[in-house]
Amino acid sequence: MSSQLDLFGEEQSPEKHLAEVVKRRSRGSAGWQLSNHACRHCFGRILQRAVGGVVVEVRCAECGASAHGVVDQICACGADCGDIGYVLKCVRNPNVTKENPHEVLIREVPRVTQERERSAQKTVRLGDF
Repeated sequence: MSSQLDLFGEEQSPEKHLAEVVKRRSRGSAGWQLSNHACRHCFGRILQRAVGGVVVEVRCAECGASAHGVVDQICACGADCGDIGYVLKCVRNPNVTKENPHEVLIREVPRVTQERERSAQKTVRLGDF
C-alpha cells in the first residue's frame, strides 16, 4: 500500500504541470525580471516589470532607484563622463568568473560626434550697407 499522494493526477506529469505554470506566468506576468543594464547611481543590476509585454516600471536591485517606463531612465547607458569625451554603456559580461562575477559590466565608449555638412553661405545684402 502506497502512502504517497497523487498531486498531479494520473493524466498530468510534473513536467507538464510545470510547463503550464511557466506558460501562465509568462503570458500575463507582472513580476520583476532581470534586465541587461546597470544603475547609473550605484552600478547595481536593474530589474524591470512588464505588463502585457510592455515595460512599465524599472528598479535598481541595489540602491532602490526606480522610475516608471523604460530602463533608459535609470540605466548607465549614455551617461556622460564630462569633458573626457566618453559615455557609459552597459554590456553583458562574456566571461563570468569567480574573480569577476558580475553579469552586467559598464564600459566607457568614445563619444560619437556627427559633423554636419555646412550649407553654402548665402550672401545677405542690405540696402544701405
